Amino acid sequence: MKRIIAYISMALLLAAGFFPARALPNIPADTPEQAARQLQLARSECDRAGALKVATPAVVKKLLGKNCRPAVETGAPELEFSGCDRTGNSFLCSFYYEGGAMNMRVRRSGGGFRVVSVGFVAD
Repeated sequence: MKRIIAYISMALLLAAGFFPARALPNIPADTPEQAARQLQLARSECDRAGALKVATPAVVKKLLGKNCRPAVETGAPELEFSGCDRTGNSFLCSFYYEGGAMNMRVRRSGGGFRVVSVGFVAD
């Protein structure tokens, strides 16, 4: 019984924001920037469930692949978010790293925003 009370207490404290939670919020993302940043965080942690909250299954498959390893294990370069620009009925959100960039196309979907495509550019 004490263990159940402890779990409930922890859940309530997490919900109230007393402890930082690693879980990403459910979609829809409120802004294009939020969708892009959440997807990048999920990508760096190989968090498929988190990525699917803000991106299409095709985008998640492309970014995380079959043998995804967290960025801390691979020494992947740090990505610097450079913002989102409106392009027609969508937004282009970019992350730069030494030697290239990752661009995400974000569209309004289901009352929020979702990443619908991703591409890479090498210098």
